[in-house]
Amino acid sequence: MNIQKDFLSINKYSRPGRKLTAVKGLVIHWVANPNTSAKGNRNYFESLKNAAGGERWASTQYIVGLQGEILYMIPENEMAYHVGSTWYSERAKRELGSYPNATTLGIECCHTDWNGKMTDATWQNLVLLSADILRRHGLNESNLWRHYDITGKDCHRWFVKNPDEWDRFRGDVARALGREGVSMAGFTPVIAGIGSAMLLSTFFLTNGAGVV
Repeated sequence: MNIQKDFLSINKYSRPGRKLTAVKGLVIHWVANPNTSAKGNRNYFESLKNAAGGERWASTQYIVGLQGEILYMIPENEMAYHVGSTWYSERAKRELGSYPNATTLGIECCHTDWNGKMTDATWQNLVLLSADILRRHGLNESNLWRHYDITGKDCHRWFVKNPDEWDRFRGDVARALGREGVSMAGFTPVIAGIGSAMLLSTFFLTNGAGVV
């Protein structure tokens, strides 16, 4: 598994620099732009600072690409603009508070079509990344959210249209959390330039990532 720190610039549209008040959930998104790269979507978030097409606020902490690559764009102790809305579900308000951007982390997923279907590499590394984030923040698979569950938005579309796939994903994450390490049978996480079978937790400790 590849993970690359590629932080956005501090700006009011995509990386406001505000600290999270807590980490109560992990939200899964789709980029809604088939067959685009993690880097291209990261650069889109960066471009929002220019407000060239009008003001828009959007970002997330991570993106998982079509080859399973992971871009880490906003430190985990900072807020991203990924679940803002004028309406929130009752469950979200109860469990995440009145402004879920301030209490959640987000992962965007690249996908191959307008149904939101992901490659095997995207799926596998999404599982591993999710499990590690949840573990480090004292959470579990019950703290996974679709964007849809919070605001009603059709996001992550694959999981909204295929609830059995959402159950399968949560099951994969639960199995990953049940192991001594993050690795799951059939594949081994590799962090680029560091070595195989090294936990993401170690990556964050050695790279000084901001973890709440």
